[in-house]
Amino acid sequence: MNNSNLLNIWREIGAYLRFADAKNGVLFGLSATLASSYYSYVYIEPGVSWNVLTILGVKDTAAAEFLALSLFCAATLVSAVSVFPALSKHNVRVRIFNRIGKSLKITTSDDSVERSAYFFSDVAAFPTSKAYEEKLRDSSIIAGEISDGEKDIVEQIYVLSNIASSKYIQFVLSTVFLGLAAVIAFFL
Repeated sequence: MNNSNLLNIWREIGAYLRFADAKNGVLFGLSATLASSYYSYVYIEPGVSWNVLTILGVKDTAAAEFLALSLFCAATLVSAVSVFPALSKHNVRVRIFNRIGKSLKITTSDDSVERSAYFFSDVAAFPTSKAYEEKLRDSSIIAGEISDGEKDIVEQIYVLSNIASSKYIQFVLSTVFLGLAAVIAFFL
């Protein structure tokens, strides 16, 4: 069998993974910069505040400031953890964030939805690489018996998809934390 279709899927999933690393790296730099700047602004060298609560005359904004700083730090931590390598779908971090994504409905876990054989989030939603292999057979991407090398490629596609899905979930969570922190810091 010609395994060029499998190699194309493998390359695309690898491209998603590299793109996820780049996005999370940029998000880490942005959130770390904002966290350290906000900490310095609030706790080390407090200046004239320009958030809405202070303008309205509220004197005690310590709780909002602490919450904003906590969310900036959470965004930094989640995006930083994403940049560390994961070499297995059995990695604890990958499993935790994939479960978080399914419970928050960030990724698809609905079995009634037709899953793509190409998109990392859909591939990661399969319970095992064998189930994914069956999808490839049903889609006529692979036919008949496949070699051990092709089985390895299918397993690698499945593992890389789980890792890419985890990194996507971490990006979404970090972005939400960063957005909430910015709203609290600048508007409350």
